[in-house]
Amino acid sequence: MIPTADPWIHFGDGSDSIELELPLGEHYLCLQIGDGEHRTLDEPGLSQYIMVHVEDEAEEAAE
Repeated sequence: MIPTADPWIHFGDGSDSIELELPLGEHYLCLQIGDGEHRTLDEPGLSQYIMVHVEDEAEEAAE
C-alpha cells in the first residue's frame, strides 16, 4: 500500500511534475504507480528510484 501521509505525495489530479524544497545533501526519491486502492502496481518499469544531491549556491559557484 502507498501511504497517504507525509512525506508521500499523491498525483491523483493527473499532475506530472512537482517542485520540492529539500535540505542540503543526498535524497532518494521513489515514483510509484498505484491503483485506485493505493496499491503499488508491480509491473516492470512502473516504479522508479532516483538519488538527487542538493547543493548550496556557494558549492555550485565553486565548481
